Amino acid sequence: MVLRGLPLPLAALCIVTLSLVGPPLAAQTLHDPSGSSFQDPLQLLIPKTARTGPQQDRLRAAALYATGRILFQRGDIAAALQHYQRAWRWDPAAVSLLAEIVPLAFSLERSSEAVRYALLSAEHGHSDSLLIRRLALYVTEQGDRPRAVRLYRTWLAHPDRQLGKDKLDMLLVQLEIGRLEFVIGNSAKASQALGEFQRILKQAGPAAVIAQQLRRALRDNLTATWELCGIVHLDAKSYDLATEAFAEIDLPSSEKGRLGFHRAQVALARNEPMAAWHHLRDYFKAGSPTEGREPYELLGEVLARLNHDEALILELARLHAANTNNPVLGIALAYQRENQQRTDEAVALYQSIVNRKQETADGSTIIALDKLIRIDSQRRKVENLFETLQQAAEQLPDLATLVELVAPVPEQPGLVDRLVDLSGQTNNLTGEHQLAMACLLLSAGRSDEATRFFRGAISKLDDGAQELTLSWGLELLMRQQYVAAAEVFRDTIATGLLGNKKPTVYYYLSLAAEMTGATDEALKVARKALAMQPDSAEFSARVPWILYHAQRNDEAMVEYEKLIGQFDNRHDVATREQLRDARFVLSNLAVLQGRVAEGEEWLQQILDEFPEDPGAMNDLGYLWVDQATHLRHARRLIESAVAAEPENPAYRDSWGWALLRSGEVEMAVTQLRKAVELSRETTRTEDDEDKVDGIILEHLGDALLKAKNVTEAIQAWTLALPQLEETDPDKAAAVRQKIERHWNRQKTE
Repeated sequence: MVLRGLPLPLAALCIVTLSLVGPPLAAQTLHDPSGSSFQDPLQLLIPKTARTGPQQDRLRAAALYATGRILFQRGDIAAALQHYQRAWRWDPAAVSLLAEIVPLAFSLERSSEAVRYALLSAEHGHSDSLLIRRLALYVTEQGDRPRAVRLYRTWLAHPDRQLGKDKLDMLLVQLEIGRLEFVIGNSAKASQALGEFQRILKQAGPAAVIAQQLRRALRDNLTATWELCGIVHLDAKSYDLATEAFAEIDLPSSEKGRLGFHRAQVALARNEPMAAWHHLRDYFKAGSPTEGREPYELLGEVLARLNHDEALILELARLHAANTNNPVLGIALAYQRENQQRTDEAVALYQSIVNRKQETADGSTIIALDKLIRIDSQRRKVENLFETLQQAAEQLPDLATLVELVAPVPEQPGLVDRLVDLSGQTNNLTGEHQLAMACLLLSAGRSDEATRFFRGAISKLDDGAQELTLSWGLELLMRQQYVAAAEVFRDTIATGLLGNKKPTVYYYLSLAAEMTGATDEALKVARKALAMQPDSAEFSARVPWILYHAQRNDEAMVEYEKLIGQFDNRHDVATREQLRDARFVLSNLAVLQGRVAEGEEWLQQILDEFPEDPGAMNDLGYLWVDQATHLRHARRLIESAVAAEPENPAYRDSWGWALLRSGEVEMAVTQLRKAVELSRETTRTEDDEDKVDGIILEHLGDALLKAKNVTEAIQAWTLALPQLEETDPDKAAAVRQKIERHWNRQKTE
C-alpha cells in the first residue's frame, strides 16, 4: 500500500494506525465452515517498551493524515485540510505536510490561511525562491519586518537562485534588508547589507548593465537610496561607507547644497567639528533647507564641540532674519529664546507660525500651538490662552489631537474654572471656542460640562457636524465615559443628525448602553444596526458580545454559533478576525460550563486557521496542563506563545504552571514570579499599585509550596484572595482552605 505524498515514517505509522481500525484483534477468531476452529485466537501485541512522547505524537499525526487522505479522496476538501493541519501540529517536523496544506487552502479560496502555512513552509526551506520573495513582500506590507528580513535572508541562501541571472534581484533584496534592519533598529546589520549593495555596484562600475538596470528599477532616482545608505552607515559608525554613499548622490545644481548637511554629519561623527561647521555653512547658504529640524540640531552640536554654545542663538537669528517663512527654523529659534528665559520673544515666534494658518508636513503649527498652550498655562495668562484655544480648534485636523493638546491646562490648579468663567462672560462665543472648551473639560474629567459646551459647538458648526459628533462620542467611549457617550449617541439619533452614519451610530450606542448596564436597550439598538448592515460580520457580532458581557451565557453561545454558521464561508480578513474572536468566547464559555473537550475543539479550530496565534496556543496548552494531559505538546504550545509575547503575564503563568506540572519546581517558581511582576506592571494604577491576577498568585503559592517554602506560599495565596473573591468565589473558598490547612500545620510543626 502506497500513501502518495506522505513522508515515509508517517506512511509506516499510517499502516499501523489503519490496522487498528475495527474490533480488538484479540476478539477476532477465524473458523472453518464446519464451525471448528482451525487457528489459535490472535493475541493482542503488548510492546516490551511503551511509546515515547514523540512516538505517540507521530502516531497521532499519522492517524490524522490517513483520515485526511480518505476525506480528500471522498471530495471533502475542507475536512481533509483540517486533518492535515492538525497532523502537522502534532508533528511539526513533518514539514512536507505544509506543502499539501498550502494548495488545499488556496483551492478553497482561503488565501490568508494559505499564506500563513506558506510562510511556515518557507521558513523551513520548503518553498521555491520566487514564493519566498513574494512572501517577504507580503509580510513587509503587513508590518512584520523581522519576519520579512528572515525571509529575504532565506531567499539569498536558497539553492535554486541563479546568481548569474538574478544579480539585480540580489541587489534589490540587499537594499530592502538594509532598509528593514534599520527600521527595526539593527544599524550594524543594516550597514552590512547596504555595504554589500555598495560593493557590488562599485565593482560593476556606473556604466555596467547592472547599474543601468538598478536605475530603471528605482525609476531613475538613486538619490533617496544613496541617502539611506549614508544615514545607515553613519548610525552604524561606518564612516568610510557613509562618505562613499553620500558622494554618490546626484543632485541638480539648485539642490547641491544639501550635500553639505550630509558631509557635516560625517565630519562631526569623525570628531572634526570645524569641517562640519564649514559644511553646514555651505548647506545654509544654498537656501531652502528640506531636512526639517536636524540641520539646526546639528548646528547646536557642532558649536558645542567648538566650545561656542553662545553662538547658536546668534546664528539661528541670522538665518531666521534671512528666511522668516521657514517655520522649522522659527521653532528652533523659539526653543533657544525659551532656554534664555526670553519667553516673550519665544511666544512671538510661536504665534507668527500659528498666524500663518498653513500646516506643514513637519507639524510646525501643532508644535507652536502646543508651546503656546503650555507657556500661557504656566504663566496663567487666561485671556491669551483663551484665544490660543480658539486658534487650536480652528486649525487642528481632528478632535483627538485637540483633546491631547489641551491636556496640560488642567495641570494648573483653578485654571480650567477661570476659563469657564471667561467663556460665560464672552458674548457670542464661537463654535470653535466652545469646541475647545469641550475638549478642555473632557481632558479635565468633567464630561457633563464638556457635553454642554460640545452641544453649543455643534449648533454653530454646520460643516462636519456629523463627523464631529461621532468623533466626540468615540472620544467619550475611549475614556470610558459611557453614560455621556450614550447620551451623545441618543441625542444624535433624536435630532436626526445621522446621514449615512445611521447604522454606525446605533452600533456605537449599543456598546455605550451595555457598558452602563442597559442590556435591553443595547440589544435593541444593536439589532437595529444589524438590520441596516445584515452582511456585516462586525455588526452581527455585537449582539452575542452584549449577551456575553451581560453574562447571559446560554443565549450568547447560541448567537455566537449562529454568527459562525452565517459567515464561516466568507474569507475576507475582517470577517475571519470576528470569527476568531467568536471561537475564543465559545471556548471560554464551554470550559466555564464544564465542557472542556468542546472548549479545546474551538481552540483547535482557531489554530487550524491561525497556526501561530499565541492566545489560542496558550489557552489550549493551559487546558491540557490543567488536566495533566499531552504535557509535552502543551509545553511546546505555551513556549511558542511566550516566545511570541514574552511580556504577557498570562502566558508566563501558563508556562510556570506547565513547568510545575512537569516537576520542574525551581524553574516554575522563577517563571511564576516573573508572571506576577508582569501582571503588576500591566495593571498598575495610581490608586492600586499592587493589583495582580489572583490565579497567577495562587499558582505561585502552589509552586512555592512544592519548593517547601510554606511561608511565602501562604503569603501568595493571601494576596490572591481579594480578587478571587470577586471573580471566582468557589476558587477563593478552596484557596482559603489551603491557607488554613498549611497555616495550622506550620503552627504545629
